[in-house]
Amino acid sequence: MFFKIEESLAFLSKKGSNYLGGLMHSNHLWNTWSHLTEVVRTGKSAHAAEINERGDEWLFSFISAMHDRAIKQVPQQLRKIDLSGLNTILDIGGGSAAYSMAFISLKPDMEATVFDLPNVVPITIQFIDKEGFSDKIKIYTGDYTVDKLPGGFDLLFLSALIHSNSLEVNKDLIRKCFRSLNTNGKIIIQDWIMNNF
Repeated sequence: MFFKIEESLAFLSKKGSNYLGGLMHSNHLWNTWSHLTEVVRTGKSAHAAEINERGDEWLFSFISAMHDRAIKQVPQQLRKIDLSGLNTILDIGGGSAAYSMAFISLKPDMEATVFDLPNVVPITIQFIDKEGFSDKIKIYTGDYTVDKLPGGFDLLFLSALIHSNSLEVNKDLIRKCFRSLNTNGKIIIQDWIMNNF
C-alpha cells in the first residue's frame, strides 16, 4: 500500500493535522513484544529497567506517544467532568501536561501543577512552552512511589498510572492523594485495569 502525498503530510509531518509523533514508541513496543517467547518461558520481564532508566530517547518517544493519544481523547474524556468549585489541580505523572492544558482550556482560571519524575520534567516543559502554557502551569518534581505529594488541591488527576503499579503501590498512592486534597476535593483516575483470573 502506498500513501498519497496528502496522507503522508497529514500523518508524518509535524505540521500535519493527525501527526503521529509517537511512532518511535511503537518501534520500542515492537522490540518489547519481540521477546514474548522468552518472557513466557522464563517469567522475566522484557524490560527489567524502570521507566525512568530506559534512556532519554526512549523516554521522549514514550511521552510524545502519550501526548498524541491524550490530545485526541481529551475532548471526550473531560467534557462530562463538573469543574465547578474546582480551582486547583495536581496532574500526577502528567508527562506532557496534555491534560493540565486541557483542564485550563476548559476553565481558564484553574491553577494546574504537573507532578512528574526529574528526567520527565524537562520534556514536560518543552510541551508546555510549545503550546503557550508556560505561565499557567507549575511543575513539581518527584517520584510518587517514594515522595509525598504537594498539598492544597481541589482535584487530583491520574491518567494511565494505576495499571503500571502493584496493588501496594496503588494503595499508598491513593492515601497520598487523599492527604493532598482540599476539603470536598476529587480524585479522578483514568485508566484500564485488567481483571485477575
